[in-house]
Amino acid sequence: MISSLMSGLDLPSEECPVLSFFQNSSDIQKKELRLDLYEPIGDTVENRPLVVVVHGGGFIAGEKNDNSQQTIRYCDSLAARGYVTASIEYRKGLVLRNRKNELHIDEVDFKRAVSWATEDLSAAIMFFKKHAKELKIDTNKIFTLGNSSGAVIALNNAFGNFKGRAKATISLWGAVIDTSFLVEKNIPIMLVHGKNDEIIPYDKGQVSISALFRKAGVFFS
Repeated sequence: MISSLMSGLDLPSEECPVLSFFQNSSDIQKKELRLDLYEPIGDTVENRPLVVVVHGGGFIAGEKNDNSQQTIRYCDSLAARGYVTASIEYRKGLVLRNRKNELHIDEVDFKRAVSWATEDLSAAIMFFKKHAKELKIDTNKIFTLGNSSGAVIALNNAFGNFKGRAKATISLWGAVIDTSFLVEKNIPIMLVHGKNDEIIPYDKGQVSISALFRKAGVFFS
C-alpha cells in the first residue's frame, strides 16, 4: 500500500524539508473516530462475543470499510458465525523528511503512530464495555483481529497495560514494535505469518521498520 501511494511522487526540494502525508503532532485536526458494527441476522443471544477488527495500511492508509484489506470480509464472516464484529477507525500519520534528496522517517515518529493507534483501539474496547448491555456484548469475550499494521496495533494492545484490552487476538502478519512494551504475558494469540515477509520477519517477532520504508523507496534512520 505504501509503495503504491508513493509511486510517481516528486521528491521534495531542499527548500521544503518536510513532506507530510497526514497530520502530525504539530498539526492536529479534530475528528471523530467512528466504527462499523456488524451483527448476526436474527440473533437472540443476550451475551455475545465481540471481535474488534483493525485494518492494515502501513499507518498512513486503509479504512474501516477497506475491501483491499479484506476488512469487510472479516467482519461479514465473523458475524455470520455469531460474533458481534466492529471495524474501527484509528489515528494515522507519519512524516517524511528530505535529507540530501532522500526521504527519511525516524523511529520515534513511527512509534508515536503505533502508540496513537493502540490508544484508539483501547478506547474502542472501553466504549464497548460501557455499552455492553445495550449491544448485548459479553465483556469477558472481547477479542481483536488485525492484519499488517492492524495486527501490530492489536498485539501491542493485547500485551500492553491498557484498561481497554482484548482477552485474545488474531494477528495476521503482525508484531510488537518494542519488546519493552510487553506487560501482560498470558494472552491467547493466533499468529498467521509468511516466511518471505521482509517487513515483519516471522522468526523475529518485531517490526523491521527499515524494510517497511526501504520497500517503498524511503530511507530509514
